[in-house]
Amino acid sequence: MKILLVSPCEPKYVNFSKSKRVGCAALRLLAAYTPREHEIILADQGYGDAVHHENVDVVGISSMTAQAPASYRLAAW
Repeated sequence: MKILLVSPCEPKYVNFSKSKRVGCAALRLLAAYTPREHEIILADQGYGDAVHHENVDVVGISSMTAQAPASYRLAAW
């Protein structure tokens, strides 16, 4: 099974601080616990990763409240 795990980015709420951006740990943990026979694709849109959904069996989206509008748009797509 091919699984796409996405952390969306909401452009209005981009982190403008000078600190380093912290990636979504939930998706990395989920990928680590997924049995090895499944193919995992991680896409963090905050880092500019493109989201491709061709030939994907399952999509998981993880976001914080500020990213909810981007998550809804991604889910509708």
